[in-house]
Amino acid sequence: MKLSELKFQAPPGLKEQTLLDTGLIDGFVSLASSVGMLNVAFNIRGVSAVAPSETEFVAGFEQRFGRRVVAVDRLPNQLEAGVERTLKTGRLGKLHVDWRGQTNFQQMVLKAAASIPTGEVRPYGWIAARIGRPTALRAVGSALGQNPVPVIVACHRVVRTDGNLGQYRFGAAMKAELLKAEGLDLRPHPGILVANRKTGVACYPSCRVARRIAPEHQHWLSSSRQAVAAEYRACDHCQPVFGG
Repeated sequence: MKLSELKFQAPPGLKEQTLLDTGLIDGFVSLASSVGMLNVAFNIRGVSAVAPSETEFVAGFEQRFGRRVVAVDRLPNQLEAGVERTLKTGRLGKLHVDWRGQTNFQQMVLKAAASIPTGEVRPYGWIAARIGRPTALRAVGSALGQNPVPVIVACHRVVRTDGNLGQYRFGAAMKAELLKAEGLDLRPHPGILVANRKTGVACYPSCRVARRIAPEHQHWLSSSRQAVAAEYRACDHCQPVFGG
């Protein structure tokens, strides 16, 4: 028999695995989280998309990114532990994200959001100041709304200045669920900042330092200008934006 006459059936999934290994298509798995099952997509660059499992994930992914995505049994070894750790702790850590399709500005916004500690929130103005664009509040909000990897990159920790949760790509209810799961008290506060009369330090209410202020030492402030006028210092941990 000639070699040209030899035929065999390729193992199921071999073609798709080859495409995954070369980065020509993405894979995705469904994983449990504090807000239910999530579809987590990945490729050789890192995590590429995240969405609740009940969404039209495949069609939405292919429309947005212009490439195929297929269901697989598990994450690759180099991502599995990192994704599980991020979903458990809320910290991005060294987990790789595929930022293709995001502008430099969008990446700066999302990386700033990822730096917010688990169980705390920051206003849009804090993100804008942190990336050196203090007046770009609308652009910050737009960049957060385009986050391809919500939950993994915690854009749900960015809220309005008045403490209102604001918008979220998958709805305010999911945003509230995520924050509650992190231990955040969502009840309204008497002000947008709280200062410690004893130490002279002012914080955002969710800050871990603010949570340690004894009630008799609390001074609630309605604006950052009020904090400046009272000569309070900005907390080193939450770094509130003063003067606006």
